[in-house]
Amino acid sequence: MIIIRRETKPPPPPRGLSQPLRGEFSLGPPPGSSYALTLTREGELHMERLGGLDPPLPAPAPLLLSDCISCCSSRGRDAGDPAGYLSLVCYPTRRRAGGGPAARRREAPVFRVLVSPDPGWGATTGVARERTVPLASVPAPGPSGIFLPRPSRVLVLLNPRGGTGRALKLFEQRVQPMLAEADVAFTLLLTERPNHARELVREVELARWDALVVMSGDGLMHEVVNGLMERPDWETAIRKPLCTLPGGSGNALAASVNHYAG
Repeated sequence: MIIIRRETKPPPPPRGLSQPLRGEFSLGPPPGSSYALTLTREGELHMERLGGLDPPLPAPAPLLLSDCISCCSSRGRDAGDPAGYLSLVCYPTRRRAGGGPAARRREAPVFRVLVSPDPGWGATTGVARERTVPLASVPAPGPSGIFLPRPSRVLVLLNPRGGTGRALKLFEQRVQPMLAEADVAFTLLLTERPNHARELVREVELARWDALVVMSGDGLMHEVVNGLMERPDWETAIRKPLCTLPGGSGNALAASVNHYAG
């Protein structure tokens, strides 16, 4: 857990950084080392250790907001906790310990904001919410301002009998929790026969979803693409974002996409 404390005079920002948010915090539970947290307009979260060790420890690698799938503000679980909390879930690319190829690792820092010791004082949660807005928002048209995007919606097409028959279990255990963390609403459709996905995609109202997720082997993705190309509005439909997740016996497409995506 990370604890944020309001400061009267923030330390100067790192050279060359412009920041919409900056504050002093400590790594909890206390007593913990003090850090300055800087959210830059370039979409990076920087941590700078304050005071302390000589020689200083290397600064943690910045978190890119492009790697952040979720952020939310909340109150503490304990009814007597007066603090507000800001939680992030990120999947940055990190090098493996001892070398080896880089891979995405889940990091879920929790920031604690305390501006009053009074458990009934609602401003503390408000401060956490204020810090959530720059993390979850995108630039708005015009000279200034930001707006929060609506939650994403995806259609998941899954073949429960593909491969070893474990695709549905993998979705429930691995994929569904990630969608919940990212606040992504989904509709799950299980295919029942060959070319079922092709027929569904050909007839369904695609405007209801922001992307199509295919969880099976390579064959189901081929059905989806063929179904999109058979639609009267195929020129628009084929631009719908597609996602492939390994869930069959042949997962070469998913492996190739993940490899070239880094």
